Amino acid sequence: MTAINPDEPSSSSQPPQLKGEVSPLPHSDRGLDYLSAKIGFMEYGKELWRAVHRLIGRSSLEELIQLPGLLERTAAN
Repeated sequence: MTAINPDEPSSSSQPPQLKGEVSPLPHSDRGLDYLSAKIGFMEYGKELWRAVHRLIGRSSLEELIQLPGLLERTAAN
């Protein structure tokens, strides 16, 4: 059996979890919902990655520097 090191980055598409937090495995009654959520997250990640590449290609350095603050204000609203 292989030991899992929680400090090593995961190659999966899910976001990192806090130490000690356990992600439940899908049960038969919610398996499709679980898979749907995973697929949705992967699709969201692909779209986000495309958007980041478009921003980098079309934006000036000054605009990119302002982006984190704009995203923070948007998330707060």
